[in-house]
Amino acid sequence: MSKFNNESDKNLYCAIKARCPIIWVRSYDEIQIINSITNFLGAEYIISVWDCLRGLYVTGENEPGETEPTYSDQVETQALNTMKTIYQQAFATHKSNTLLKVPIPFVWILPDFDEHLSPQIMRYLKEYSDLVAISTIIIISHKLPPVDLPVVRIDFPFPSSDDYNTEIKKICEQVPAAAEWNQAREDIATNRQEIIDILQSHQLCKISASSLVAMTLVKYKTVTPEYLKELVRLVV
Repeated sequence: MSKFNNESDKNLYCAIKARCPIIWVRSYDEIQIINSITNFLGAEYIISVWDCLRGLYVTGENEPGETEPTYSDQVETQALNTMKTIYQQAFATHKSNTLLKVPIPFVWILPDFDEHLSPQIMRYLKEYSDLVAISTIIIISHKLPPVDLPVVRIDFPFPSSDDYNTEIKKICEQVPAAAEWNQAREDIATNRQEIIDILQSHQLCKISASSLVAMTLVKYKTVTPEYLKELVRLVV
């Protein structure tokens, strides 16, 4: 059985194995991308993730739980310090020419890092791309990369109708068997395609789509296109 969910997974794996310095992944589903990278790389790499709420952490080791809210100026400082850490490690390896002595390479996953591309961070990224490739930076964003940033770009497809349908089925399986929920099951079955169309029209990742359908079910005791649109209007 293949360890790749799709062709984009395979392309991303090949780019990492080729030690491309910076990979720009276009996707709305950052959690799925992080899970895919963790699954297909396994123990081959040390995988670190940065986000604006939890800072920088190594997957599987010291993943933090809930944290206090972070103010915008602190986030910018965090992002800059993270980029400094990545660059300094790569520069030290480049300067000492110890590439072959490093047993396990690094992958740095930076979701939504495009929101923090200050002039300083852009300079670090450009300098980093010219160093000996001991590590790979993966920036996950639904946006296009800056034209002056040297990256390998990999586009991940939006969830398909089948993907959304699978998420809806999972939710239906959790609906209580009591008679009071019969109308909910009937409404979902009758309006399934229209529900899927609404989710696709907003380009929602699978997790967001599943959450919205579940929230609609909890709030209204059923899922109809009208109720789903109302919740999407309030949340998205």
